[in-house]
Amino acid sequence: KKGQVNSHKVLLVEHASVTMGKVVHIMPQKIYYPAVMAIDAGLVNNSFAFCVGYREDTKFIVHTVGELIPKPGKQIHFPSMYSDILLPMAKQLNVCIVGADRWNSITTLQQFEQGLGRTRAS
Repeated sequence: KKGQVNSHKVLLVEHASVTMGKVVHIMPQKIYYPAVMAIDAGLVNNSFAFCVGYREDTKFIVHTVGELIPKPGKQIHFPSMYSDILLPMAKQLNVCIVGADRWNSITTLQQFEQGLGRTRAS
């Protein structure tokens, strides 16, 4: 919907050597249609980006878009990215398909297959 704000907010948590985060559901809705999540996982001097949305007729409606950007030289902590941000968001937004390139994402995709059961990850 035009002008719609993100359904979630990610809070950045910096530790000595890694960047982590927590997700907060800020725009609950009554109905969540089956959704798609796309992720692009960067590890060092990069970022971890995600987008979740669903199809409505011929349009793709975006629930939320986000990016975790670590400070220079720090890594993104992938296990907490999955458990504290991606998995809760996927459960809340009825994600049925997760897509990503496999460069830094293979473990995260396997966690989705195991953690959500009904979700197809590729």
